[in-house]
Amino acid sequence: MSFLCSKQQFKNNLYGVSVALKTPKWRILLAMLLTSSAMSLQAQPVLSLADVTQKIQRYQQPDVWQQQQQITQFNARQRGLWDNPTLTIQQTGFKNGQEQELEVTLSQPIDVFSVRKKAAYAANLQGQEVTLNQTLYQAKQGLIILYFWSEISVLEQEVAVLDQQLKISQDNLQAATLKQRAGSISQLDLDRIQISHLENQAKSLQQRRALSVLKQQFAYLWGDDHAEYQLATQAGLPDEITNQTVDTTSSSTHNLYQRSMQLQHAQLQAQADYLKAKSRPMPSVILGTTRVKAAENNVTDQQVRVGIEIPLTIFNREQYSQQIAQQKMQLLEQETLRNQKQNRFDERALYAEMSILLEQYQLLIHQQIPLLNRIRDKMFVGFQAGKYAVTDVQLATSTLKQRQFESLQDLRAIWQKSLQLKALHLGIDPETILNKNALSQLNQSIWNNSLNLATGGE
Repeated sequence: MSFLCSKQQFKNNLYGVSVALKTPKWRILLAMLLTSSAMSLQAQPVLSLADVTQKIQRYQQPDVWQQQQQITQFNARQRGLWDNPTLTIQQTGFKNGQEQELEVTLSQPIDVFSVRKKAAYAANLQGQEVTLNQTLYQAKQGLIILYFWSEISVLEQEVAVLDQQLKISQDNLQAATLKQRAGSISQLDLDRIQISHLENQAKSLQQRRALSVLKQQFAYLWGDDHAEYQLATQAGLPDEITNQTVDTTSSSTHNLYQRSMQLQHAQLQAQADYLKAKSRPMPSVILGTTRVKAAENNVTDQQVRVGIEIPLTIFNREQYSQQIAQQKMQLLEQETLRNQKQNRFDERALYAEMSILLEQYQLLIHQQIPLLNRIRDKMFVGFQAGKYAVTDVQLATSTLKQRQFESLQDLRAIWQKSLQLKALHLGIDPETILNKNALSQLNQSIWNNSLNLATGGE
C-alpha cells in the first residue's frame, strides 16, 4: 500500500472536505494540511532503511570507540611499566672530630613473578570489553532504528485508513444531504452523519500532526530538525514471521549478554592471577657505596655494597582479595546458567504471544476487513436507494473503522514483540530500546563509560 496519492485522489479528498460543513475552522485547517502535504510530496527525499542507518551511524558517536581503545591501550602500557628505583642518601657525623659516614644506595624491585605482565594482561582485557560494548551499541542502535521505522510506518498506515474513512464519511454526508433535501431523512439523521464526519476530520488532523512530530524525532537521530522525507517502504510483518525463521534458542555466540559474562569471568580470572603473583615476595636489588672518614687521622675508607631485600609476606598475602575474586567467578557462572534458562523461557513466551497476534491480524486483513468493506458498500448503495436507514450505514462504517484500527494495533504489537524477541536473542533488555529517547540515553551511558574507564595503575 502506498501513501503517495494521485492527483485525482487528492482532488477527491480535498473536495470531500469542502462539502456540507458548518464549521469552517476544521475545513480550512484540513484543506491547508492536505494542500501543503500534496505540494511537498514530490520534493521530499525518499529514504530507505539502509540510508537512514548510514546517516545515523555517521552522526552518532563517530570517535568515542577509538578514544576508549586508546585509553585502554595507555592503561595497559602504564600497568606494564617497571616500578621506579629508590635512591637513599644517609650521613652520620656532622661535627669536626667525629667519625663521618656517607651512604648512598639505589634499590630496584625485580619482577620475578611477572606481576607487571599479569597486570598488563588484565588491563588488555578492558580493550576487549570496549570492543564488545561497541558491538552492543551497534546492535541496540539497529533495534532503535527499527523501532522508529515500524512506528512511523504503522502511523502512516493509520493516516491512510483515516483518509479512507474521511472519504467514506464524506460520501455518507453527501448522500444524506441529498436525501434530507428530498425529505427522505430527518435533519437529526443528517446531523449525526455530519458529527461523525467532523470526528474523522479531527482524528485525521491529529494523526497527521503526530506523524510529523514522530518523523521529526526520528530525523533528530541523524542531525536533522525537520520531517520533510518519505520512507521508501512500509513496515509489513517482521522478517522472522514472513520467513518463518524465528530462533527461540539463545546462543552464546550471538547473545551479547552471555559474551559479556564470559569476558567478566576472564577479567576476574586475570585479576585473581594478578593478585596471586602480587602476594608473593617481590625482591629488590640494592646497590650502594659507603664512605667512612675516621676522626683521628681523617683517613677515608670507601666500600661498595650489593644486597637484596625480600619482603616477608607474613600477614598480607592478598588472600581475601583472591577469595573475593573466586566468589565473584562462581556468582557469574550461576548467573550465566540462570540467564540462559530464563532467556529460553522468555523467547518462547514472546513467540507464542506473537503467533496469537499474527493469527488475529491475518484474520482481520484477509477475511473480516474485506467482508466488512463489501457490506459497507452494499449498505451505502441500499441507503441511497432508500432500503437502509442512516443508523445501518453508520454501524457498518464504524465497524469497518474499528476492525481496520484493530489490525493496525495488532501490527504494532507484532512489531514490538518481534523487537523484544530480537533484543532477548542478543541479550539486550527490551526496555532500553522501545522508547523514543532510547538512543539519547544510550549515548549518555557511553560517555559515562568513557569517563569511568580504569586509568594508570587502577
